[in-house]
Parts: sequence; structure tokens; C-alpha cells
Amino acid sequence: MEDHGDYIEFVRDATAGRFSFTANIVLLVALGLLALPYLLENLTFDATQLQIVAGATGLLGLLIKTTRTKVQFDIREKKMRTHNHVFGLRLGKWRKIEPLTDICLITKKYQFSNQRGMSDGNSSMVYELFLFSADKKQKYYLMWTPEKEVAEKIMKDLQRHFRFEETTYTPKRVLRERR
Repeated sequence: MEDHGDYIEFVRDATAGRFSFTANIVLLVALGLLALPYLLENLTFDATQLQIVAGATGLLGLLIKTTRTKVQFDIREKKMRTHNHVFGLRLGKWRKIEPLTDICLITKKYQFSNQRGMSDGNSSMVYELFLFSADKKQKYYLMWTPEKEVAEKIMKDLQRHFRFEETTYTPKRVLRERR
């Protein structure tokens, strides 16, 4: 979390580099395309065109690798936005916080399974942070993280600056008929 005086900003997902694997594959493809003319002696096409494609692929990989989704709060103006942070540019619209008055930290346990759908015994806890309107009809997803301390710190900072009330949220269950 970053506190820039009038702004609070944090990464929305703990997997901020969730496309990191994809970006690495794209960058490896770009390197392979660049190396191809040196590895093959008899090319049937122009190596310059291949280098242009490799450069474009490399730029795409860098774009994917540097993109982050962040949430930013303007303390003075009482506004917030979710924005994509790409090459240092912030792309996203500001919105008023007014209908949102409550904040909630939800703990979820994820159980992992193998290819057959059977539990492999591994699980992990993640913590999600939401803003709600007083009547709970409006919900705004802020973030998730596997680190409880990070979520609690962000929650406390937002409560301090915006006077959000800590609340609990129990979603209604939808009953399904068995066949």
C-alpha cells in the first residue's frame, strides 16, 4: 500500500503479476524469434520482418508484465477509482464514495484438488476486502490477499480517513433442487 499524502493506493490483487507467466512465455517467444535467423542458415524469408515481429511480440510481453490493477482513494475529494496501471499511466474513472459506508474483511479458505477433482489436502486462506452501502445492496470489491495483516492495515487506513463502519456480510444462499 502506498500513501501519497492526499492519496491511498494499493494493488487490487495479490497476484498483481497474475499474467506474469503469460508475459514470460510471450517474451520467450520474442527471444526465440530474434534468435531464429542466427540458428537457421537457410531462411526462406527476410530476417528483418522476423525481427520486427519479434520486437512487437517483446513489446506485448512487456506491456502484459507491467500492467497492474490498482485501487486509488483521493482523501481530500472523497473519491475512489479502480485503474489499470500501464507503463506508469493510470487509466480509470473517479467515482464518489458516498453511497458506500461500510467495510468488510471476508476470509475464504480455498481447497485445492487434483485432476480428478479429489482434494489433495492442500488449502490456503485468502482475505477479501469489500465496501458496502448501508443497505448492503451496493457492493464494491477492493482487493484480495493471502496476507491478513495487509488486508487489515488497508482496512484500518480506509476507516481512519473515510470513517467506514466495519460490518459483516452474509450472502443469501440460493437453494437448488436436487434431481
